[in-house]
Amino acid sequence: MISVLLKILPLCLYLLAGTLPLLASEQELELQEVLDSLFEHHPLYQVKLTEAKMADAYVLEKEGGFDPELVSKNSTYAEGYYTGSVTDTKIRQPLGPLGAEIYGGYRLGEGTFPVYEDEYVTQDGGELLGGFKISLLRGRSIDARRQELAVAELLQDAAAPEIVKQQQYMMQQAARAYWKWVIAGQKLLVYEDLLDLSEKRQGVMKRQVEAGDLAAVELRDNERALMRRKALLQQQQAEFDVASYELSLFYYDQDGEPKEPQKTHFLKDLPEVKVPRVSRKEYKDRALHGRPELCILNYHKKKLEAEIALAENQILPVLDLNSTLSQDYGRGTASRDETEWKVMMEVKVPLRLREQRGALTQIELKKKRLKDQRRFLKQRIQTDVDKAYARLLRSSHRIEASRQEVQAARDVESAEHVKFDSGDSNLLFLALRESNRGQAQVEVLEGMLENNIAYNDLLVASGSFKHTLDRDVKCNG
Repeated sequence: MISVLLKILPLCLYLLAGTLPLLASEQELELQEVLDSLFEHHPLYQVKLTEAKMADAYVLEKEGGFDPELVSKNSTYAEGYYTGSVTDTKIRQPLGPLGAEIYGGYRLGEGTFPVYEDEYVTQDGGELLGGFKISLLRGRSIDARRQELAVAELLQDAAAPEIVKQQQYMMQQAARAYWKWVIAGQKLLVYEDLLDLSEKRQGVMKRQVEAGDLAAVELRDNERALMRRKALLQQQQAEFDVASYELSLFYYDQDGEPKEPQKTHFLKDLPEVKVPRVSRKEYKDRALHGRPELCILNYHKKKLEAEIALAENQILPVLDLNSTLSQDYGRGTASRDETEWKVMMEVKVPLRLREQRGALTQIELKKKRLKDQRRFLKQRIQTDVDKAYARLLRSSHRIEASRQEVQAARDVESAEHVKFDSGDSNLLFLALRESNRGQAQVEVLEGMLENNIAYNDLLVASGSFKHTLDRDVKCNG
């Protein structure tokens, strides 16, 4: 017994393996599968992810403005009466607050110098020095280096809502393509059913004509109806093929290549009719807090505020304090044995401020422009919600009415079949009843297309759709 099982086991495994691809091929394509492949491979989405990484790198670049710097200088009299040579090496470390900078270094002056270069002379062990520089007016609260870093960090934070904006746009377009494909496939089934009825009836009527029970003109009329339905089916097949090509722009295989969906993989059972889950007002409130466009404008506003702060600060005069502590070591002149502390004040007063005031005026006008853009954007967002909400309600009512029409058309069609079989009706009336039922079914499908598209549009319009993101979306107004 065991030996028999061992012999047939490989055959069973082979047959099972052969059926697995068939089972997999019958799997219906869900919208979520399309979206998952979209966010994994779509080039435009990858562009946004790359731009976010570029924003991270830009912050790193601007942080580099606060990196310490090693500076070394050497000056030597190559020819002439004097033989002096001085080497001056310093490490400078910029700080954020007060535009401060600290430094420390070593200087060694050897040989002879003219009296007007006496500061280059050191003891034979050289001079150690350290000090700091701070800004008391211009550059105290903000300077170009700190402003550029602040703007870079804003751009970094703005990358997340930019990605969300791209997500929502692509989700909206992918959902439209998906539901057009599904509904086109469903329509295909309706026209195939109508054609199947005509083809079955053609065979029956042909036998009746051959038996002399039916006039040949009736068979010819059914042929006309059959050709008409074939033409409608071919037209719908073309529409389905176009919808498949459109969907392939958003559907990718594991290698990131566009993938045309299998022709039999569209949903056979349509989802429930979607209706608004909350009030129109709540959707609008969600939109005003969740739409990434408003969040992006907030970052543009903060960027302009940083630019205004810098422009206003640039109007102030320069008043910098520089303090240096130094000590010479080794042998030399007695005057250099003591520790020296030097304090220096630098003052620069611009006599005309046209450049600064012109820059400040431009930024303030940009801020006003941004305020107007934000006001219009709020209006447009609320209108987007109104439109999607209205279409969602209308489509649900349309589907309900169309389903009632389908039921009535089925009843009339069934009654017409009974009359036709009993000889009390003709092919013209029967074909008309079947076409009316098919058209009512198509109307339901058109309503389902509008319903699903409107629902996804409402999710996008209200900012309710968000795909998983590996960075926080910070949006403070």
